[in-house]
This record gives sequence, C-alpha cells and structure tokens, in this order.
Amino acid sequence: MRRRSSASSARKRSVSPCRTELSAVRVTRTVRRDWRRGMEVALGLVAAAILLGLMLTTVADVVGRYLLGRSLRGAFELTELALVVLIFAGLPLTSAANQHVTMDFIDTWLSRPNLLRWRRAANLLASVLIGALAVATALKAEKIAAYADTTDILRIPVAPFVYLMAVATLVTALVHLGKCLLGERKPEHGSADPEGNV
Repeated sequence: MRRRSSASSARKRSVSPCRTELSAVRVTRTVRRDWRRGMEVALGLVAAAILLGLMLTTVADVVGRYLLGRSLRGAFELTELALVVLIFAGLPLTSAANQHVTMDFIDTWLSRPNLLRWRRAANLLASVLIGALAVATALKAEKIAAYADTTDILRIPVAPFVYLMAVATLVTALVHLGKCLLGERKPEHGSADPEGNV
C-alpha cells in the first residue's frame, strides 16, 4: 500500500506542472475574454445612449418644426457631434469583432499557416496606419483646443470631441496590435473571418 501511495504521489508531482500550465492558459484566455466583453459592453452602452439621444433630438426637432412652428435650436450641431462619438466609439468594437469589410481573394491562394502569418502582417500594418492617424488626430485636437474652436450656434467646444476621436483611434490601433502579437483563432481556409464568421 505504501509503494502504491508513493507511486501515485510521484505521478501527481509529475503531472502538476502540466496542470499549472493549462490553468495559466485558461486564466489568460478568461482575462482576454472578460476584457473584450467589458470593452464591448461599455462601448455598446455608449453607442446605444447616443442612438437614443439622436432619436429623441430628431423627434423633438420634427415635432417642434411642424407642430409648434419652431425647430430645435442647434439640432444639426448636436446630430453632427453625436455621430462623431457614435462612429468612433464603434470603431474599436468593429475591429475587435472582425466586422470590417474585407476582401478574401488572396486567402484562397494561401495555406493555413501562411494565412495566419498574412493576417498577423495585415493586423500589424493596420495598427501602424491607424496609430499614425491617432497621432495626427491628437495633434489636430491640440490646434483646435489652442484656437478654442466651438460650434456656431450652441458654442459647444469642438476639441473634446476631436480628442475622443484620437483616443478611439488609438484604442483601435492597440486592438490590431494585440491581434498581431497574440494571434487569432485558426481560420477556416478561405474564410474572411479568422473566427469562422462570414
């Protein structure tokens, strides 16, 4: 009995490093999944609130114009600024979910390992280009803040919205950089989406 127990304990000791490694991988995957879900929920709530605000602004403008003979003051400016926030809040989500418009005519010519390398290279290029856009947008925001530019009617400062554009663009660049460094799930050969979505 003692020999059996010592043999079983030796087996447990030899298996424990593998179990530790597997648990570490599971924890890493869980953290990545939770971070992505948190970002999706936060940005999704922002987008939903903006859509609701756009809808209410449009309804108030139409009702005021046709029933009361007086349109909502600055409705066009509010719509413009809300659309800026909506589009740039959705940009990191679109990149994270692989929902950009893609052309997969090259994918059919590549084997699966080469396809994964190609996607890493594409994400690296996207990260560099979008990061450059983020820097250019941040520099533009600084100029706008220095001039203290505002909208014509409501006098809303424009610089915070341009800074938001720069931050959202930077987050998008980081999403693509993360895909380049960490990789994505193995794609089905010839599919446009590494996660198997069409």
